Amino acid sequence: MKPKEDSSMLIHRLGARKAILALEGERGEAGDKTGKERAVELSIQSGVSSSYTAFIAVNTENKQPIKGPLLRRNIHAAYLRTCFLPIGIPCSEVLQSDDVISCGMEYLSDPPERQKVGDPLLELISLQKVDGSWDLQPSLASIFGKKEEEVATALPGKPEFLSVWATVLAVLWLHGHKMDFKDEWQFVAAKAVAWIRAQSGADLTGFVAAGNSFLGLQVELQKFGLQE
Repeated sequence: MKPKEDSSMLIHRLGARKAILALEGERGEAGDKTGKERAVELSIQSGVSSSYTAFIAVNTENKQPIKGPLLRRNIHAAYLRTCFLPIGIPCSEVLQSDDVISCGMEYLSDPPERQKVGDPLLELISLQKVDGSWDLQPSLASIFGKKEEEVATALPGKPEFLSVWATVLAVLWLHGHKMDFKDEWQFVAAKAVAWIRAQSGADLTGFVAAGNSFLGLQVELQKFGLQE
């Protein structure tokens, strides 16, 4: 059988799996390959695991196997709202409980600073609303190192734009303090920016400028899809 280039090879792999199961218990005659040897050979050729083979993680740069102990990591369900798993971790299983997603079999190959997502980042993501915005509240203000009253007083527009102000500050904070973890929050920020741009009547350029000044940052307007 000659599979098409875009074929998933599903039928071929099912056939290989059937053959491997039959070979795993065989013993060849003297001079012949044993069932184990033939099963290993077929497993490698077909990309189907057997009782004698296994998939391993390989560094894409130096092509060397990644060594080290395995780690089971618990990931808070807040990340699920962004429809991606943080750090792009390779998992053998994903199990959901009431408030935690348990993701197993991760190699300890990531740099230490990428293995520990700071609590402020996790809390900020958990406070984001379904539409992508944030409401001003004490827990959000504390992430910025401010009190709720300080944030509300610094609002550069009308009171009805308080959520716009809070959301702009959240996006600015991500760009200003968590760039090392951008792959964890980039979709969170993209959803927030889309919501901000959909709010009519708000001076977005003014909000970003005021937010940069309030948080002591210099995030560019392009991050919000705005021109300098």
